[in-house]
Amino acid sequence: MMKSKTVAFIVARLSSSRFPKKHFRKIGSLSLLDWILYNLKQSKEIDQIVLATVAEDENKPLIKWCEEKNISSFWYNGDVNHVTTRLVKAAQEYKADICILISGDCPLVDAKSIDIMIKELKKHPDRDYILISNKHNLYPAIQGIQVAWRKTWELADQLSNTPQLKEHHFPILSIRKDLFKPHKIVLTQDIYAPFNHRLSIDTWADLKFFNKVYSRLTIQNKDFTLPNVINILVNEPELLDINKHVHQRQLDDKIKNILMIVDSGLQVGYGHLMRSVELGLKITEFLSWPVTFLLQDKTAINIVNQYGIKTIYHKNAIDDLINNIDNKFNFIDLNKFNIIIFDLFHNRNIDINWLNNNFNDNQKIIVLDNLDSWCLKADKIIIPGVTVDTKYLDKGLHNLVWGKDYIIIRQDILNQLNKCQKKEIDFLIYLHNIKLQQEIKRILSKKFKVISIEHFSPDFAQLLACSKMFISSFGYSFYEAIFLKTYPICLPDSSKHERDALIFYKNFGLKPQIIHKVEEFRNFKEALSFPKEISIKDGVKNIVNEIKNI
Repeated sequence: MMKSKTVAFIVARLSSSRFPKKHFRKIGSLSLLDWILYNLKQSKEIDQIVLATVAEDENKPLIKWCEEKNISSFWYNGDVNHVTTRLVKAAQEYKADICILISGDCPLVDAKSIDIMIKELKKHPDRDYILISNKHNLYPAIQGIQVAWRKTWELADQLSNTPQLKEHHFPILSIRKDLFKPHKIVLTQDIYAPFNHRLSIDTWADLKFFNKVYSRLTIQNKDFTLPNVINILVNEPELLDINKHVHQRQLDDKIKNILMIVDSGLQVGYGHLMRSVELGLKITEFLSWPVTFLLQDKTAINIVNQYGIKTIYHKNAIDDLINNIDNKFNFIDLNKFNIIIFDLFHNRNIDINWLNNNFNDNQKIIVLDNLDSWCLKADKIIIPGVTVDTKYLDKGLHNLVWGKDYIIIRQDILNQLNKCQKKEIDFLIYLHNIKLQQEIKRILSKKFKVISIEHFSPDFAQLLACSKMFISSFGYSFYEAIFLKTYPICLPDSSKHERDALIFYKNFGLKPQIIHKVEEFRNFKEALSFPKEISIKDGVKNIVNEIKNI
C-alpha cells in the first residue's frame, strides 16, 4: 500500500487585526513561531512542515523566516480571510494526503499528541478527521490543531459558503455532521486539565499570560511544554486571571472596526495616550474588536506599537483631519471604521458642525474627556472621571456619561498593588515646563528625596507607587496617584486645570493642594499623608460596555 504523505500547515499572517506581527513576539527566549516549529520538529509522523500565509507585503518577513529555518512556505494570492481555501490550495500544492492544521496563535504544540492523532487517522481511513474527547470531566488542553484527510478539507472548503465559514478553521465539519464523520479519541492523561482555558495568543493580555507562565516554569527549572504548563496552572490558578477575560471569537460575532484619534507629544504629554491605549487593549480583549490608533507623534507611535496595537502615522494627521485640508487623506480610509473615538485636548478651535461634515451617518462618534462645543453632537461623550462642570449637567445631555465608575486605571498601575512598594520618594515631579520643574526640584531637594521625570518614562507607574506626593499640572495621572495612595499636588497651567483640580479634590474628599508660585514649596515641612479611607476602582469595563451598546 502506498505511504500517505503527512504535512503540517502552520497558518499565520502578520496583518492580524487584533495583534499585528504577534508571531514574532517573544515568549521567553523564542518567538511564538519558533516555539511552534521547535515542537513540530519533535514529531515522528510528520513528513513536511509548511507555513501557509497570504500574498501581502506585510508577510514577507514570514517567507524570510521560513528560508532561515529551512522549511517550506505557501504564498496564497486569494482573499486574506479565506483561510479554508488557503489551506486547501496549500495541501494540493504539497500533495498532502493527511493534513495537519497548526494555528500560528498557539505555541504549545504537543508532538506526542499529534503523532497519536495521525496514527489513529491512518487506522481509520473511513473517518474524515480526528476529534479529541473529554476525559472524566477534564478538558483536552491541546488547541489550534486539526488532523484530517485532504479530501475532507476539499469538501469542507466547497461547503464553506459564507465569510464566517471561510475565515475560521473548517467549522463546517461540526456543523454538517451528516457529511463529516469524526474518529473520536482520548489522548494521554498529561494533556487534560480541570479548566477550559484559552491557550492561544490573540491579544496583549495573552502574551503577558504566556510570559508569566514561562517565567514561573523557568524558576522551577522546567521546560515550556503543554504538560508542564497544565501542571503549573493547576497549582497556581491565579495565573489564569491574566487573560481569562479575553473574548474568544465566535462565528456569529459582529465585529466593529475602531479608530482612536489621540493627542500626544512633548508639548501636551502622554497621559491621554496611555489611558487610550488601556481602553484600546480592553476593547480588543473584551469584545474582540480590532483597534487602530491615528497619531502624529513618533514617540506615541513607538509606545502604542509596543502593545501590539495597529497604528497609522502622519506628521500632521490630526491637524489635517481637524482642518479638513483637501487631498491630505491618502494615508487613511476613514470609511472602513465603524466607530471613531476621539481623545483630543481642549480648545482646538474645531467648528461645531465638523463631525457632521466629515463622518457618515453609519459611523458612531465617541468623545473622551472633552465637552468643547464640537463634542456635543457626538453619539456618546464619556468623561472618564469626575471633572464635569455643573453647567453641562444642567443641560441634561442625553449622550453624556461620567463619574467614578468610568475611571481608567492602566494595567501598569494596577500591577503596582501586588508589589508592596515602599513610599521611599517624598516628591515625584512631572511638568511640561522643564525649567520650572528643575527649580521646584532644587528647592525641595534641600529637605526631601525628590525624583523628576522629563517627558515619557516607562518607569512612571513604579515611581508613582513609591512616592508620597506627586506634583504636576492637573491631568489623568491624578487618578492614578489616588489609586496608589500618593497625594497629588496641582500646579495649574490654565484656569481650566485649576477648576478641574478643585472639582477633583472635592469629589474625593481631599484637601486641595494647588500651588501658584514656586516659592510656596518652601513651606512644606513634611510630605502629606494620604487618607487611608479614600480609594477608587478601575472602570474601564464600564466604558467598554458603553462602546458596545452604542
